[in-house]
Amino acid sequence: MGPVMRLRATLADVQAHRANGEQGVRLRFRPERTRRVEEAIEHFAPLAPEQSVRAVAGRADVSRLLRLGRIAPPRDPALLAHAVDRVAELLLRARGREVLLTVRPRLRVRFRAWTDEGVTTVEDVEEVREEPDSYAVRRRGHRLPLRIPRERVVRHATETETWYQVLSIDRTPDSGS
Repeated sequence: MGPVMRLRATLADVQAHRANGEQGVRLRFRPERTRRVEEAIEHFAPLAPEQSVRAVAGRADVSRLLRLGRIAPPRDPALLAHAVDRVAELLLRARGREVLLTVRPRLRVRFRAWTDEGVTTVEDVEEVREEPDSYAVRRRGHRLPLRIPRERVVRHATETETWYQVLSIDRTPDSGS
């Protein structure tokens, strides 16, 4: 995990999201005045009716953004889960507002090996070593490497996915109350 950073950003877009049994809003932020982060930062705020840590955090993010846009959140934040489209519509009115994001850079490495039998994909890779007879792929959280025999591999590739995990969304110190 990388270092935690605080940076100013502008709420650029909001979309309601319902798929794979989860619902919430996808938030897109545009970083301001920084050379460290240039691409847009995306964050999913889940709006589930249950009282899980993830759902409560999502409702808190949405309530904070509504207040920033000078839109009164409901007295009971659990009601946000029943009106995802309306929440996205209201949050669009807060578009352009400046916020202070606390983010952590994240990285995920994936190893793919194409063989005569198909494609083998290994997620969350820590290290890939070429050995005389195989590729030794060590996964995060596993002690022993996964071995893929070299004679079966036609082609291989390592892919890296990077993103910024949003840890918190706060108002900027100079944004007033």
